[in-house]
Amino acid sequence: MTMDVESAASALSECEGGVRVTIRVKPRARRQGLCGMRGRALEIALTAPPVDGAANSALFSWLSETFGVSRSRLSIVSGPTSREKCVELHGISLASAERALAVAVKGDR
Repeated sequence: MTMDVESAASALSECEGGVRVTIRVKPRARRQGLCGMRGRALEIALTAPPVDGAANSALFSWLSETFGVSRSRLSIVSGPTSREKCVELHGISLASAERALAVAVKGDR
């Protein structure tokens, strides 16, 4: 994966009470994790199929682990049945989210 921290951080934006993340998911992937950028969205590969909310559940698990927030603090703002999604992470600052994302970018190289 060729992605720098600054371009990855462009997928994050501050919102009331937390951070919004713009995401494009790739369901049924061989491995789960951060793939790169698609425009201004983080591209995240998920092993789960896009059936019965399985991919959204896998996405929430990945976001929860990556950003250190509980699944109950995550909500899909737009695109619940689409590959392109906007997810809110409640109770985390933009600076903390950027640090967590930087670790994920460096760890997936």
